[in-house]
Amino acid sequence: MPFTQRDDCPVVTTSCGPVRGVREDHILAFRGIPYAAPPVGASRRFRPPLPPTSWDGVHDASLYGPAAPQPTTLDFNPQQSEDCLMLNIWTPGTSVPGRPVLFCIHGGGFTSGSGSAPALNGQTFAANGDIVVVTVNYRLGALGFLDLSAVLGADYASSGNTGLLDLIAALRWVQANIAAFGGDPSRVTVMGHSAGAKSIGGLLVSPLADGLFHRAIAMSGAVQSIRDQATSAQLTEQFLRALGLTAATADRLLELPAATLMAAQQVWMRDVRGLHFFGPVIDGHVVTESPLEALARQGASLRPLLIGTASHEAYGFIAGEAVLNPPTEEVLRTLFGQGAAAVQAAYEQRSGRRCGESAPDMDVWQSVLTDAFYRSAALRTAEAYSQAGGPVWLYRFGAAAPQDAGHGSEQPYVWHRGFPAERAPLAHAVHRAWIRFIHTGELGESPEAAGWPRFESERRVVRLFDDTDTYVSEKDWAEAAAFPIQALTLG
Repeated sequence: MPFTQRDDCPVVTTSCGPVRGVREDHILAFRGIPYAAPPVGASRRFRPPLPPTSWDGVHDASLYGPAAPQPTTLDFNPQQSEDCLMLNIWTPGTSVPGRPVLFCIHGGGFTSGSGSAPALNGQTFAANGDIVVVTVNYRLGALGFLDLSAVLGADYASSGNTGLLDLIAALRWVQANIAAFGGDPSRVTVMGHSAGAKSIGGLLVSPLADGLFHRAIAMSGAVQSIRDQATSAQLTEQFLRALGLTAATADRLLELPAATLMAAQQVWMRDVRGLHFFGPVIDGHVVTESPLEALARQGASLRPLLIGTASHEAYGFIAGEAVLNPPTEEVLRTLFGQGAAAVQAAYEQRSGRRCGESAPDMDVWQSVLTDAFYRSAALRTAEAYSQAGGPVWLYRFGAAAPQDAGHGSEQPYVWHRGFPAERAPLAHAVHRAWIRFIHTGELGESPEAAGWPRFESERRVVRLFDDTDTYVSEKDWAEAAAFPIQALTLG
């Protein structure tokens, strides 16, 4: 437990007023700082965030703010409220300016999580990398990504992207205020895992995020959760039906208790499988075009990107999601729609077994799901980046046992805490690489390490962060590229 002292923490002046956090060992922590006005009440729910209002006196930034409303309670932060648009900052100090900034977006399938998660505590990056770390809450689930444009009209044209607009508002706040906390607003790296990485996919292609960050780290997620409006309208219709509403009575969503919305969301998600429940929407304003086309259009102006996956992402999902078992043609159609044929062909080629006609090879099935849910989107995003002339590096995190390389397994190594003692050298390598990228946006030759080649169409190099820590050429490219870019959002 870090030593905490409140009175020794300096007061920092923000655009809305002064804040005082706490000193934890040698790091200063500021929690629960509002970056936007509370999106509460019928007039603000499902609407874009407004700028925060000023306060009198010194704001107490010693405690985390509430998490966004979600169907389950978080053990580490049981408070939930629609008044959740707050961020947290860790900094080595406020007197020395110009440190790089890490802006971290939590995961949770766009339906759960919080910037106050213990795994996202910014002390390690602040202490080891001399970095200012920001974590953020944003609206989740129906409150953050339910597209109501077709049923509530023009005022709700961006309702399918309110969660993404929250993140953009937080990045604007960082641009205006982070220098007071010792950060450099011209060196902001956005980083996220799972839904956090898929949110970064939205930020990378949204014109509203231009100039707000300068490099990106996407872990186990890319652009696969960005939906077209035909899909989002279908999901909205299903959600309304779960509440006993229709398009004609959809305005009741503005006044129903958040707990009622979350309860209906939980029931609906249990019954509806195979589609993206939530995620950014191509609405013509926040996201204007399909993501791979948007990356191609940006060309050489693309910001440096570090992207990758774990080697056995789907390992834990196989046991926890009955809909994923076994690999039958019906399951494949439910999960992948028109892309089912490519996934079925991959399973049958790798296993030598027909779907649904013999005992399934579950090891092969999880490898196919790993590729279809995660690896394919990372590869295709990296390929689009490379072809457009953008700087991109690809990694894959592995371990000898599949259970040690499942979804989220790289996080203790990235954040440099909670990893097995015998894997300390690997943890140091991962943490150092992330720190270097946050500082420079580069992973080539350096005094500390050999060069990490960029991912390029001519030589698709991936760094394997496993017990060997080697570079290899990405294999099975044609098969991975044939998988559908969109898949079930699980985390």
